[in-house]
Amino acid sequence: MNSLAPLQQTPVSRPGFPLWLFSLAFVISLLATLFSGWQSWQLHKHAETMSSKHIDLTYQIGRIMLFDEALTMSAMMNVWSGEKKWEDRYQGFNSLLDNLLKRMAASVSNGSDRALVKQIDNANNKLVAMELESFQLVRAGQMREAQALIESGSFQKQKEEYHQGVVGILGGLMNYYEN
Repeated sequence: MNSLAPLQQTPVSRPGFPLWLFSLAFVISLLATLFSGWQSWQLHKHAETMSSKHIDLTYQIGRIMLFDEALTMSAMMNVWSGEKKWEDRYQGFNSLLDNLLKRMAASVSNGSDRALVKQIDNANNKLVAMELESFQLVRAGQMREAQALIESGSFQKQKEEYHQGVVGILGGLMNYYEN
């Protein structure tokens, strides 16, 4: 034997890193990452949908307030001036408001918002009936009676009901964004 030859030792058997444990940890991590990504995507999609609905609802409320004011002012101008142009203006806005209230009723989903839209619609129907009656009175030459109707407590009560419904819906939207 050659004494200069390196000693060959047989490797000592020691436990190796368990490959199956690493594979299992890798698969679990991969699945957790995929699940988290899917959940994030679903949450983003839901938030985007809700945001879009709220923007549309806010826009509708703004238009409803505008049309309501245009209707009331047209009726008031008619009873004080007796000019038919105000009644014509009123008719154009009345159909726009009616369509918008129907659209809004279809777009709200929770019970309290539906009740508020119903409150607005009921108040609007009563206001429209009084305003249309005021136009008839003006056409009949009964200006004072028409003015008294538009300035009556009953008219103001319906305006307040209308306003409370609108404020209620806006308050619900603000609460949603604050939470």
